[in-house]
Amino acid sequence: MKRKPRQLLRGVLLSAIASMFGANVNAEDVVTSAKTECDENDINELEKSKYRVYKNVLKLNPSSMITIIDSHRSHSSHRSHSSHSSHSSGSYTRRHSSHYSHSSSSGYGTSTGSTRSTSTGTSSSGRSTGTTGGSSRSSETALGQKSPFQSINPKTVIMGERTMSLNVYGNDINQLVKLLEEKLYIREKWVSKKNGYMLYDSKVEEAVKHFQKDAGISQSGKIEESALQALRDWNKDKTTAVLGVRDLYYIELSPMFGSDVDELAVLLGEKGFMLESSEIERNNGHAIFTKDIEMAVKMYQASNNMPDTGRVDEALVKSIKGIRK
Repeated sequence: MKRKPRQLLRGVLLSAIASMFGANVNAEDVVTSAKTECDENDINELEKSKYRVYKNVLKLNPSSMITIIDSHRSHSSHRSHSSHSSHSSGSYTRRHSSHYSHSSSSGYGTSTGSTRSTSTGTSSSGRSTGTTGGSSRSSETALGQKSPFQSINPKTVIMGERTMSLNVYGNDINQLVKLLEEKLYIREKWVSKKNGYMLYDSKVEEAVKHFQKDAGISQSGKIEESALQALRDWNKDKTTAVLGVRDLYYIELSPMFGSDVDELAVLLGEKGFMLESSEIERNNGHAIFTKDIEMAVKMYQASNNMPDTGRVDEALVKSIKGIRK
């Protein structure tokens, strides 16, 4: 076959194969037609093409082998002469070298070019080639902003500095337990410890939920800023205290009263040691620990070989709750 028809046939074949492969042909200069003759102008064009870069093109070898070339240029190295930045005085100019490889298949899958700028983190085609989340977090930390994963010193942390929830321990939990005890929701000795500090264990969580129920707020079992403020402002006279959360005893000038005294009166009555319900003195609907109730407690203690102190402590509560009528 003569040279001219052979070249035309090769051109048609190459175009057909390119359509089949769906290759994206992007060349800096488009060749409009195949040359049928090799004249002086052709030689000049070939000379110029030595410095051109062709990307994503198909190559048909004389042996009929077809290869896809992602990025190719005829020269081994190239230096871009465009200036990235310059001072207005023109006394300082910084230049950047661009390097091309024969294939970019080993790079990031999202890049369409083979050059990358180390100063901006983007490819030469303008697409981002990396993730920015990690670097953003690093920048925020470098600027002094607190990281959510930053550890808190249990010795110096104060109540309200963080959300207090199950398995947290530290100085703030110590303060929380004391506040819960003051509001009649827990005893400090019921709480376990970790590394010398109070631990937000199941007992603390139960007490917090009890308070949240009394206060009419969400029973999350966690103490955040709003719940903490509500606990600080809480009137303990409204606490539905369980029997045993505090020692009960007679105080002449300021007698004790509450839901725990109500419970005590019911248990003593079931054992036959209490006055009729109508004869019990009350404050805001709750039974008052009067001299009569103190006497009933002493009678119960004497009947169960316990010191008749008239004081209701944890030992007496365990005893009276363990005895059935």
